[in-house]
Amino acid sequence: MGSANVTNTSDAGAIPNRMVRTPTSNAVTGKGIASLIQRVVATPIIANIRWPSGETGIGRKKRISAMTGASHNPGFKSFDSSSLCGKRTYMIPDQFLKLLWEERASAILRTNNHEAAANAMSAAIRGGFRIVEFTLTIPGALDLISEFSKQPGVVVGAGTVLTVQEAREAHLRGASFLVSPVVDGKVIQEGLAMGIAVMPGTHTTTEMYQAHKMGAQLQKLFPAPAGGPDYVRACLAPMPFLRIVPTNGIDQKNVGDYFKAGVFAVGFVKDLFVPEDIQQGRFERIEEKARALKAAALSAERPK
Repeated sequence: MGSANVTNTSDAGAIPNRMVRTPTSNAVTGKGIASLIQRVVATPIIANIRWPSGETGIGRKKRISAMTGASHNPGFKSFDSSSLCGKRTYMIPDQFLKLLWEERASAILRTNNHEAAANAMSAAIRGGFRIVEFTLTIPGALDLISEFSKQPGVVVGAGTVLTVQEAREAHLRGASFLVSPVVDGKVIQEGLAMGIAVMPGTHTTTEMYQAHKMGAQLQKLFPAPAGGPDYVRACLAPMPFLRIVPTNGIDQKNVGDYFKAGVFAVGFVKDLFVPEDIQQGRFERIEEKARALKAAALSAERPK
């Protein structure tokens, strides 16, 4: 892959088979996130469920269907819950993968200030980000996930998910994808059972392959490797089916090199949400940085 020709694939309608498994029955027919989010079905959500011990994902789906009268929808799922304060939209894994491939980047926020977190992420969304992630280390992170998952055109995920209970709570509050700094089989299986995308943290090729074999649709590269893009290229050479998403140390200068190396997408953290900007309320600077970073990701070349 090191000498492969590259091309700008801003028209992301087709995802190369060498990069991902092609969605089949759940393939998206509309263009862009706006047309995707129009495909919803209103269904009451069941909050604070205590699942029977050993019940499978299929069993849970049947139980929810019986309790709510809901039928499976192969697109977006929109739930209305008075206990969770309104309607929110979830995205199933195949469509999330397609969207992430098209959008190329997510905004990942970690801060100790709840109010500043809402303002900072709103600035990132105004700057063009449609896929956003709140780490569960943020005070009131679940409330933020719930609030932002109601916004049209925004897909929300939960980061730093370390336990099955955190995975369940995040999904019930509106998370369409789960991200973890580690590979935990129980968390991965819980995400799969709930029907949402999972991105465990991996660093070595062994961890990446293990996560893939467990069913994780994406492999978060964390922490940043010393080799940067060359490290990604070396990992993908024997395993081109991996969907590697680096989230640590990605900035405007190196994002192009990471895409040339073959990453599926990237996550922007500190280069987007500069701690001083958050602390001093300089949200207009975050918005400006969001536009620049998103443009850099969208203009980056990908291997053919």
